[in-house]
Amino acid sequence: MKAEELIKNISELLNFSGAEFVLCGSWCMHYYQKILPFKYSLRTMDIDFVFALKTRNLKEVDLGSFLKQEGFSRLAVSDLEVFYVSESLRIDFLIQQKKPREKAMFIEKLGIYAVPLYFIDYLIPEKIEIEGIPLPLPERFYFHKLIVSQKRQNPSKALKDLEQAKAIREVLNQKKLEELKKNLHNKWKKLIEKAEKILF
Repeated sequence: MKAEELIKNISELLNFSGAEFVLCGSWCMHYYQKILPFKYSLRTMDIDFVFALKTRNLKEVDLGSFLKQEGFSRLAVSDLEVFYVSESLRIDFLIQQKKPREKAMFIEKLGIYAVPLYFIDYLIPEKIEIEGIPLPLPERFYFHKLIVSQKRQNPSKALKDLEQAKAIREVLNQKKLEELKKNLHNKWKKLIEKAEKILF
């Protein structure tokens, strides 16, 4: 199954479950190009989804079994990092981290593990939809990339964050950027300004 088809099928299952989620990571750049005038060459086969923490009222959808049928295996590097891999693709399910070194959470009603990450819930509000796929508001995606780039331990991943932010910067809604930045905590603003100095 091709990556786009897989993303669509997973999104349909998650929508049926009632989960609050968005596609995140590099694949957002692929979909943003369908509505925004910029160019970016996708260089990853990693697919990331982020969930809101509210999972109590979900309908049961055995996403874990679906992934197994599609040739994916669950790989646990540690109790902090769990993801799903096939011969050519990797899928990560992510949730907001509430405390340091928080273990991966098993979401029973979906049959999958989700890994807690810092500041990831910022991507969920004001989501948009492109070809049936829920995505972060591009302006939120931009600020998230800048902030995360300054928190990365891996320099190559930080560089990739900055490359993606730079690729979409000029096609974003400037008034929306100002509005979002105004409402951010000062510590996030400082990280954004630090990252933008590197870019511009």
